[in-house]
Amino acid sequence: ACKRYKCVREAVCVFGERGVLRPGQILVEHGNDGLCYSWECSSAFDPASGFYLLRTSSVNCSAQCQPNQIYIPPKDRSTCCGVCKNISCFYQHENGTTALYKPGKSWVSNCMRFDCSDTQFGPTLITYSYICPLFNETECMKIGGTVVSYMDGCCKTCKEDGKLCQKVTVRMTIRKNDCRSNRPVNIVSCDGKCPSASIYNYNINTYARFCKCCRETGLQRRAVQLYCSSNATWVSYTIQEPTDCSCQWS
Repeated sequence: ACKRYKCVREAVCVFGERGVLRPGQILVEHGNDGLCYSWECSSAFDPASGFYLLRTSSVNCSAQCQPNQIYIPPKDRSTCCGVCKNISCFYQHENGTTALYKPGKSWVSNCMRFDCSDTQFGPTLITYSYICPLFNETECMKIGGTVVSYMDGCCKTCKEDGKLCQKVTVRMTIRKNDCRSNRPVNIVSCDGKCPSASIYNYNINTYARFCKCCRETGLQRRAVQLYCSSNATWVSYTIQEPTDCSCQWS
């Protein structure tokens, strides 16, 4: 008996002059303009041709890159898209305009610092938020200070032109005749600025002057030991020091 042979079509996709692809196989081609074309042999059978259907698709890989990037094709040619590499830093301003910055450029916006820095991924925009020290504007005004902005207006500090009247401690050696303290003693004193003004008074057709002095509001006694060199003895000496200080009319 003779063997009988039958010609059947293979389970493939016919791809013209490029040959055939089996179901699941993909052919990729790259264009010079960043376009990637791919053909995939599907598992869908086409009764008209007797072969499987070939699905075609394309993607513009370079269109995925930002204005500050260039498109780098993949080293593996079987992969469709490559990568986008930074060549500068891209920034969008509040008004919607955009700008490209080179590495080394720094600027501040909305209390955020922006640095265009060179990294292993190319120029990259790095942001830092300003952290300002705690500031009490009311307390600043109470002591007669001036509120001053810094860090491009993001932070505030208090500039004191001079401290208001207050108690201060002064170290001094106390002497009385040939007696003296054997070391400097901390003595409370009053120091600081007080308001003064010169205001025109139309009733007397001249300027009325007002002036307050920083002085004690009360006194307290305090004993200090002094050493007398003439007879080598210690004596108790009483001094007065302020209990508190304030601006008062002189």
